[in-house]
Amino acid sequence: MIESRGIVLNAVKYSDDKVIINVLTQAQGTVGFVLRRNKRTTPAVWQPLTVVNIIWHDGPGKALIKPHELSVARPWRNIPYVPHKAAIALFLGEFLGHVLRQEPRGDELVQWLEMSLAWLDEAESGYANFHIAMLFRLSRFLGFEPNVSDYTEGAFFDLRAAEFVTARPMHNDCLTEDEAAVLPRLMRLGYAGMRRVRLNSDARQRMLQVVIQYYRLHVPPLPDIKSLAVLHDVLH
Repeated sequence: MIESRGIVLNAVKYSDDKVIINVLTQAQGTVGFVLRRNKRTTPAVWQPLTVVNIIWHDGPGKALIKPHELSVARPWRNIPYVPHKAAIALFLGEFLGHVLRQEPRGDELVQWLEMSLAWLDEAESGYANFHIAMLFRLSRFLGFEPNVSDYTEGAFFDLRAAEFVTARPMHNDCLTEDEAAVLPRLMRLGYAGMRRVRLNSDARQRMLQVVIQYYRLHVPPLPDIKSLAVLHDVLH
């Protein structure tokens, strides 16, 4: 039996009374579990980014596992109920489900994600850039974190090489000087300091497109994110 804390990334309908949830666990990375939907199962356990405690028997050759025990470890007070936060959670759950699907272990990553989401849950304002900053910071765990210590004023950021450069690259996968200047601030400031990074609707949409392209270059293949349209409608 394996006992672990985890974060639900997404849920997919399996049959009329069953759902598959993909959970990033501390013990074994991303694991797929099949749940029966009934009165004894709280719907919160298949909502994106729910923090859970889970116990399961790890047997050979099991593609989908029925958990022995599953419970909500940290109920969110606001994320599921505030439309802006719910849209961010839906987007992040789908995105993380793709980029972390082969993550072998999640000790520090689960702790960091839970800490980040706890800030979002409690924040009353100043979280419009949260998903963008979080995804750039997540790259540290995946091996392609931007080295913001190399930033100098007027530099470009090469998305392919994951580094700042003094001359514009010979390809279009890069940030302009003005866009590149935003990246060190998103990386260095804590979540509470993000309110000091002032982006209008168009600039925020552009930076979101940039971070998605950044992941497409480093974690292929990354399909279209269906919840992106919902996020755009709610936040803009």
